Amino acid sequence: MAGIYQNEEEVGQALRNSGLSRDEFWITTKFAHLDDNDPRTALRGSLAKMNGFLLALDLDYVDLYLVHHPIVTLPDIPTVWKSMEIKRLELTKSISISNFQISHFTELLENAEIILAANQASLWTPSQPPSI
Repeated sequence: MAGIYQNEEEVGQALRNSGLSRDEFWITTKFAHLDDNDPRTALRGSLAKMNGFLLALDLDYVDLYLVHHPIVTLPDIPTVWKSMEIKRLELTKSISISNFQISHFTELLENAEIILAANQASLWTPSQPPSI
């Protein structure tokens, strides 16, 4: 799930209808705010949207919050990651990345205090770099 897909209400309804307890499913969403160059403001907006998602999903937190793509890391990866580290405990259990190349991943690791929980890699064969 990611805010850009606008599927929170449907996912929330499916979860409510499933009868599963909160510890029986995992929710991942993505930070993909593209229209604000200030990472703290952008992330704050994304987290506010996430709070709306949580209400739509009838949840208190998501399990994993990903940076959707390195293109949304304005002005840079370390700044956005630091913002993710600061906000992590409010609405999510873990933070991580998606669609990062090795150079992006290396830059993040060189500057991170909280090591990412996962690395969601794109596996689309026609455009897959051999290094991934």
